[in-house]
Amino acid sequence: MTALRRALGGRAKAPQPDAPVSGGRRDAPALPEIPAPLLWRVQAGAFQSREAAERQARRLRDLGIDALVVAPD
Repeated sequence: MTALRRALGGRAKAPQPDAPVSGGRRDAPALPEIPAPLLWRVQAGAFQSREAAERQARRLRDLGIDALVVAPD
């Protein structure tokens, strides 16, 4: 059992291939093919201040997780 599944109480399920993505539609166009060197990223929070974002990034780094703060567009 993965850590994520344990954290979710064993209820984590893989989405069905034909199921719409949250907020998506079944008839949405297919995603373009992604080149191999592209890295996927995960957002670990959204903060109202840069200081709070830097604190979270520091916590993640302390856990050995690469983290960076990106300014809003």
